[in-house]
Amino acid sequence: MLSIMIASIIAMGPQMKGAIRTRMMDMTVNMLINNTTLQKKINLSDAQLDKIRKVHYDTEKKVISLSKDIGLLDVDIKQLLDQKDPDLKLVENKVRKASSIEASLKMAKITEWVTIKHILTDSQIEGIKEFAATRVRRFMKGMRGRHGGEEPAPRR
Repeated sequence: MLSIMIASIIAMGPQMKGAIRTRMMDMTVNMLINNTTLQKKINLSDAQLDKIRKVHYDTEKKVISLSKDIGLLDVDIKQLLDQKDPDLKLVENKVRKASSIEASLKMAKITEWVTIKHILTDSQIEGIKEFAATRVRRFMKGMRGRHGGEEPAPRR
């Protein structure tokens, strides 16, 4: 199963790998904020948790705003393309602006993670990695158990 997932990620190219990496950062931040077992395991202090929450919620506000801007540009692009003879220069400008905002959105998530890493100690970061690895192993073990120890048949 894991080999299929890895092969799929590789086949999807760098864009998908970047999206998966960003999603993994999101999941880690959410675990830090919401999982008291993890918080205890890595000895996360209340002060650290408060700082992490502030960084996360500030980032979420920025992400929501940027996502809204991208959505509005997408509607503009669709509207332009619905015209009988769309102005390609105008379409290109809108696409470039949306791409620039998407880059800003990705950088906001990366900046969030880097900022949070600075709040944590090296041993806490290692504890998070161990905690996440344990969860992945447990998940994979459960997946194998559902399929009699064999990899599941490919979906069609």
